Amino acid sequence: MSRTKRQIDEQEKLLKAAKKAGDKDTVAQLDSQLAALATVLDQAVGIAGTDLSVQMPLPGYEVIPPGLPLSHRLVASQINDVELGLLVLALDKFAKSPFLGAHHAQGCGIVEASWAVSLDGMAGTLEIKPFMGLVANGEALSECLDTAKGAFRQAMAGCTEALLLP
Repeated sequence: MSRTKRQIDEQEKLLKAAKKAGDKDTVAQLDSQLAALATVLDQAVGIAGTDLSVQMPLPGYEVIPPGLPLSHRLVASQINDVELGLLVLALDKFAKSPFLGAHHAQGCGIVEASWAVSLDGMAGTLEIKPFMGLVANGEALSECLDTAKGAFRQAMAGCTEALLLP
């Protein structure tokens, strides 16, 4: 919200200069932009349930209101079982400490996610259950992902740090 407030302040300065210069076209354009920004700000205040952060913004501290759905899509095409296993294990590790951004001590940044999955004709869902891990819904999908995790672990079984270094 504070970013939108800063944009409004910048647009108001430009509007004042345009009025002073007598540029009617620019004034009309800036008025419409200000109206759009005011609408965005009102929506953000409505979602957050408060206008406190708009009145008293903390520098460098912007948050997404809890529960706000975000859209994400992950496409992994032409990957083998080892690569799929790595992806699943990485998502599982993230799910056990699912933080994005900063201010974790204030409870910010906890991620919960759900993906519809289609894999070789199998369908199901993958869910990040915060602090619990990755959950696969759909028996065939779950078995396939377990096989992929096993393939990755087997591929990495003989791997040592010395082998990875150039």
